Amino acid sequence: MSNTTEVAAISKNNAIAEADIPSLIIPIAHRQLLLPTVSVAEMLPFVKPQLRQVDSAPWFLGNVTWRGVAVPMISYELINGEQALPIKATSQMAIINSTGVSTALPFLCFPSQGIPRLSRVSPEAIKEDTTVALQPFDQMNVTVNEDIVAIPDVSRLEQEVVNLLGL
Repeated sequence: MSNTTEVAAISKNNAIAEADIPSLIIPIAHRQLLLPTVSVAEMLPFVKPQLRQVDSAPWFLGNVTWRGVAVPMISYELINGEQALPIKATSQMAIINSTGVSTALPFLCFPSQGIPRLSRVSPEAIKEDTTVALQPFDQMNVTVNEDIVAIPDVSRLEQEVVNLLGL
């Protein structure tokens, strides 16, 4: 193989790898979520949120302080009308970057039911799965490398938090 052929093969492989989207598959109760890593500010061990108001929505778990900022914690399961599971020793929390719905809400977070796994998702490896019912705050269900995962509608989640908290 000539040097030119080798360089072309390496360039093609790098271009394919660059098209892959680094993502996290985050386990929650009864299913998994898929988020691109750029939308996740940080994954941290679970911290119990500060007490919430008794009359607030059951899916609003309270606030956690992260880097000096009060971040609303929601239950992705409860906001979708599903049953939430108790927090486990391996639970973490995903701090999610805002999509810009409100400047008063730079982040939101939700607990996971375990440790997320890093995945590089290529456009060819992701396929919409219409056999699984969409929940109200799911943007789409997809199959990625044989895993069925939901892509959350982060903007809609943010809007719901903004409405609840009057931000």
